[in-house]
Amino acid sequence: MPFSEEELETYLTKNFRNGNVINHVEHNEDKIELPTEEEKKERYSDNMIRDERVIFKYLENDSLSLDIQYKRDYLKKYNLCLSFYSVNQTTRLPFIQYHMSLAKDIYTFPKKELDMKPFIEIYENDGKIFPNIFSKKDEGIDDNEVDTEFLNQISNFYTEITNENFNVDTYKGFLEDKKNNIYVFVDITGNNYAKYNNMTNVIMDEILNVSTVHDIKIEKDIIDMFKMYNFLHNLKTIEGYNVQFPKVGYICDQHEEEYVNIFNDNNDEVLLLPPIIDHEMYDNIYIFSSMPLSVSNISRLTRYACFVENTNDENTDLDNISFTENDIQFYGLYELDLFKEI
Repeated sequence: MPFSEEELETYLTKNFRNGNVINHVEHNEDKIELPTEEEKKERYSDNMIRDERVIFKYLENDSLSLDIQYKRDYLKKYNLCLSFYSVNQTTRLPFIQYHMSLAKDIYTFPKKELDMKPFIEIYENDGKIFPNIFSKKDEGIDDNEVDTEFLNQISNFYTEITNENFNVDTYKGFLEDKKNNIYVFVDITGNNYAKYNNMTNVIMDEILNVSTVHDIKIEKDIIDMFKMYNFLHNLKTIEGYNVQFPKVGYICDQHEEEYVNIFNDNNDEVLLLPPIIDHEMYDNIYIFSSMPLSVSNISRLTRYACFVENTNDENTDLDNISFTENDIQFYGLYELDLFKEI
């Protein structure tokens, strides 16, 4: 169910009220003229996600740092963290999912120590006495040489993990925290590496609100970093509207008038026919619990990204609802394109 630009604006404004609207422009009554293909090439960068009629964007170049040399203390130790992400476009609205590995009973990004020796040698080869910190204003330092070395280490680490060649166009920039973790953002949309190398898809709701995946903690440094930078949270339309991210849900079936979660014994298989529950109030509907209904076999639960609208309106025409039973929140979705197994 694709949207036109006007339909999308109405849908987001009416139903996703918690999403901030930026750079809102009042439209006149004239019909919006969509750009030609040539205009799109000129106006839209490669990190924008396209479908036939709506343009989405994520991590524009001005959001992330690209200057590894700026005020860098080369006598410190730094961790290089590969922050793999992809854009899932199989639902009514697209959503971001990050890809993490399980290490020492915690979900984290692939990480290794940045080799500082080559950077020091670049500085020394320019005939300077090496200081603790140098900035871009230092004369005689070749920015390209420093940036190239940084990209080489990213490339080597990427290949070491994936056994694939690194495409520099997938590198969007980096962010750094106070613990000297350098998070390098790499777009692997369309790449099956994460699936076939036992990486786990993690959606934004799990990072920001739940802090766990299958009851296993996400690394606190990662959570803190995402909470610090709001622009990481949402896809945006080309006009600057935030697209609300989905919530994690656990699909339910009904057994003896009680809801039970469905287990998946084969991670490679997708549930082709999700169970429809005949609810006494909401009729035939797909139901998801916002949390596991049992503490046993949590790792076998099937997780879903669920688009649930942020509204309290008593609107009988909504294609999704939220309700609470036994102090547990449930999501009810009427359409298949409102949820996706993650």
